[in-house]
Parts: sequence; structure tokens; C-alpha cells
Amino acid sequence: MTSWVAGQSGNPAGRPPGATNIFSSKARKIICKEAEPLAQKAVSLALEGNVDALRLCLECVEETAALKAFRAIMRSKPKGKPHE
Repeated sequence: MTSWVAGQSGNPAGRPPGATNIFSSKARKIICKEAEPLAQKAVSLALEGNVDALRLCLECVEETAALKAFRAIMRSKPKGKPHE
């Protein structure tokens, strides 16, 4: 006899909101400590012709430009007015 019912999840509530993988959070901390040298290496590789590094750098530039544009739009909106 099995201790589970076919078609029913063993964890019906699932992972709690905001819960992260322990390995991911530790890896993120290590990478954040080395962010500047990693960014410099990515740029260096991109300038040498590494297509993957170039793609990574361009994605960062696009995100930064989009974030700046979003902030400019939000600053230009009058406060207290509903969004249109």
C-alpha cells in the first residue's frame, strides 16, 4: 500500500512566496562580491569579439536605458493624478 494518492500533490501548498533556493542565494552573494571584475571581464571579452559576452553587455545596456526612460516618464507625470 502506498502513502500517496494518485493525482494529488505531495506538497499542495507549494513553495512559500519569496522562498529561494539556498544554492542560488549563496551563489548570488559570491557573484555580487565580484561584480566589478566580472563586468570588466565581460566587456573585455566582448571587445575581443566574444559574441556571448557582447550579448550580455548589450542586454545590460538595454536594461539600463529602459530603466532611465521609465524613470524619466515617472518623473514627468504630475503627482496625485491617476495613471492613464
